[in-house]
Amino acid sequence: MDSKLEGWLPHLIDAIPVAARKNHTSLYAIALEGWRRGLGVTFFNDDRNRIGCSLTYNGRSYPFIGSSGELITDEIVDICDDKGKTNEYLSNADVPIPLGRKFDESNTVDEILSYAEEIKYPLVLKPTDGRAGRGVYAGIRNSDELNYALKSVRDKLGYKNVLLQQYVTGDEVRIYVLDGRVLAASNRKPANILGDGISTAKVLIERKNELRKKVPSLYFRPIKIDKEVHNALKGKGYTLESVPRKGERILLRSVSNLSKGGESVDITSMLTEEQRDIAVRATEAVPGLVQCGVDMIINEETGSGVVLELNTRPGIGNHLFPVEGQATDIPKEIVDFYIPETKGIKTDDSNVYFEFKNIIGVLKEKATAEIDVCPYPERLVAHRLVVNGEVNTLLLYNKIQRLAFENAIHGYVKSDVSENLIIVVGSTSKQVFEDFLHQVENIFKEHRLTLAEIEEYTRPVLAGFRLLDAVNDMSLKKLREEVKDTVQKRQSIEKEKARIDRRIDLMQSSMSWKLSSPIRVITKTFKKRPKK
Repeated sequence: MDSKLEGWLPHLIDAIPVAARKNHTSLYAIALEGWRRGLGVTFFNDDRNRIGCSLTYNGRSYPFIGSSGELITDEIVDICDDKGKTNEYLSNADVPIPLGRKFDESNTVDEILSYAEEIKYPLVLKPTDGRAGRGVYAGIRNSDELNYALKSVRDKLGYKNVLLQQYVTGDEVRIYVLDGRVLAASNRKPANILGDGISTAKVLIERKNELRKKVPSLYFRPIKIDKEVHNALKGKGYTLESVPRKGERILLRSVSNLSKGGESVDITSMLTEEQRDIAVRATEAVPGLVQCGVDMIINEETGSGVVLELNTRPGIGNHLFPVEGQATDIPKEIVDFYIPETKGIKTDDSNVYFEFKNIIGVLKEKATAEIDVCPYPERLVAHRLVVNGEVNTLLLYNKIQRLAFENAIHGYVKSDVSENLIIVVGSTSKQVFEDFLHQVENIFKEHRLTLAEIEEYTRPVLAGFRLLDAVNDMSLKKLREEVKDTVQKRQSIEKEKARIDRRIDLMQSSMSWKLSSPIRVITKTFKKRPKK
């Protein structure tokens, strides 16, 4: 994972705000692409309580939900959400799928067990309308395991309609198809750890989760230590406190969903022509399905594959931020497809992105139905200033903010841990920056501050000009001081308590204490007598 940045798209590195990483990475990336092209961007909360965005060009709006545009109708979504119905469409189009059958709530457990004997174990059981790997049991080896899986899926999770299929071995891949073209493919590896011969399994999982936080599409998807993880380790003869051998890779789950701790590796260049053809034919099997994430099991020996699922709103974060391999600029391809008139507008040199936290917060609270994003300011010349001296951050910010608005400056003001003032400035030209700098230097002199450092700022700049966590920084500093003071007081109290306890122990063990015991008992008795 350490080398992941090598294959990422430079204009998207650090350009996905944390607020967009949980469920809206795909939507934000498409909106960002449109915004950088100068299109109007409006986020909305629709009548089905779904967060979406519209890109506007020449008075025409193009709405998106997740990664999919208006051509993906509700009817198409309903077909692909029902895995049993999807298999019917695929089978009718002669697309290879695993042998299996759909069972609804009218089918008994005995009927399902009987069918399992016909198609032979190992098998896979999944809800027909499940999502994100929920309720999927893969590699079922016998009737006892199938019976357990059925009780879990039907009784505990409440999915009455299930799909039972043969368990096909091979690599599971997600292939992204747009308008009859294969754009990208990623091999989704199940949650795993790699032993170093020193660290325990628990520590290796913790490290993997820290690395996952650096990948936007995995930021909120840590590997959770649950029964399945414990069983996977147990199967290797390990516990969380065991130290796996150096170079030993341990799979922690049987499914490879990113939400279950899986990770993506780009394999686009490794796809065979047959595999590409199967993916394209699978999308064409459902009329109107112009965008799709095809889940396929591929066989490296034969070069063929079988289709598992069709996803109408596939996450594209795994193709934008692969753990290994080369990223594919799918947002560019999507906007090109829906708004071909804007194809010639380049965005791969942009270093500006827009805030999302307030947008998503307001829409979820339903304070308004729509929010427009401010127009794109074009690529910025960015600098970072470090200012020394005692200063009222809020007061200084208010003065600088006025100049920032007057000069169309973007960026932020923030106090760092060393109590320096950090100012990031993004301007449309070097001359604009120099004019702004001349004006703020007068403010610095007025407050007896020293401009200690000026350097180019290479990370993306957040559109607008704001004060970042200054109040929180001050509160945090005060809180740290209070915690430190409390800890010192507690240590002092504990030290005094220990000293008193030692004196009591000495007194109790002394001869005078033992000799005075009868007197103390009598005194205690007298004290207990009620008053007449």
